[in-house]
Amino acid sequence: MLLLEAKITFYTKEDWPDALPHNVDAEGILRASINLGDGYLFSGQIKALYGEKVYMRGEYYNVLIECPTIEDEAYEDIKYLLTIGRKFTIQTAFRIVGSGNITDFLYY
Repeated sequence: MLLLEAKITFYTKEDWPDALPHNVDAEGILRASINLGDGYLFSGQIKALYGEKVYMRGEYYNVLIECPTIEDEAYEDIKYLLTIGRKFTIQTAFRIVGSGNITDFLYY
């Protein structure tokens, strides 16, 4: 499994036309697609690092992103993309709803 620590934001309508119309519940299960680029899009569960209850659009949050579908072969394919500071987008299907930067990562 791949575990990312990241700083993320969810876009406002002013930032991105396809932004979510509302703030995001941080207490429930938040599973999104994480797009690292180069055609690599994978599922990740976003978890509040400091107990936030809601992610306000346009604000930045430190989070953990658990990626249980990243195992041996997949990790070998994407490990060159895993660098501190790497930008990624947060998507629901093909709809981009936010972005982030990797601040740390662990594969185990």
